[in-house]
Amino acid sequence: MGTLLPYNVIVQETELGKTEVSAVDLVASMTAIENEEL
Repeated sequence: MGTLLPYNVIVQETELGKTEVSAVDLVASMTAIENEEL
């Protein structure tokens, strides 16, 4: 669980001069945890 939080953001260069920003979908990540109290 601790590896899913805090929000993970990745910034990378995909092509010369172009940048891609990706973020983990927190809601989708939490559905993988089968604990309704979380």
